[in-house]
Amino acid sequence: MSRLTAGVFAVIVGLAGLSSCGTSEDPPAVSADLSDPRAFEAAVRRTFLPGTGGVLDAVDRVLAALNGGPLDGVVIAPPNITISVDLNGDGSRESTINALLTDTDLTMSPTLSVPSIVVPQVPSLVANGSTTVTQTAPGTILFDNMNGFGTADPPGDGNFAEVFFSGGSVSLDLVTGNPSGGLDISILGDGGFLDVSISFESDGQGGFRVRFVGSSFNFTVP
Repeated sequence: MSRLTAGVFAVIVGLAGLSSCGTSEDPPAVSADLSDPRAFEAAVRRTFLPGTGGVLDAVDRVLAALNGGPLDGVVIAPPNITISVDLNGDGSRESTINALLTDTDLTMSPTLSVPSIVVPQVPSLVANGSTTVTQTAPGTILFDNMNGFGTADPPGDGNFAEVFFSGGSVSLDLVTGNPSGGLDISILGDGGFLDVSISFESDGQGGFRVRFVGSSFNFTVP
């Protein structure tokens, strides 16, 4: 398992659940409907980075545990892995990711699957996904055939969302932690479908940013 989840779990959990959270400091929502491109961008800017940070922390803990390190919020009972995760950026690991890894030998291209994600703030969330994991070179991991689905309907009007993604590919540099590649997602909201291309690119400062492109928008986070 690795930072591919920045593009998978944060999209599913952050986007499907974002209309259920917010503070007085959040940018004003144009609409609670994620198929509205303006609402989608406002929601991504508000929720994507906190969710990604929590996922990356969880990935580091899982990798450490698989290599014999401390079981810090990680339970491993092969092939099952249960991980506690902070998905809302408040410093507490409130959520749980339940995963299956068919083999810890990454040269064998094992399959990583996620049967369920439990987010207390979004009890209506149902999500799952899978990918193959391959060490293509020392310090480089490829996540291929990425597929997943998430749906949530938090209380309130106009905030139902389904998120689909299929066929994405992400390569991860384990030394720098920077991913490359991307995936396409489709969001079904109350207003219809929104198709989004998500890709990782260099930020020019040794890190990475995430680009979101649709028919009527093109923006990066951060």
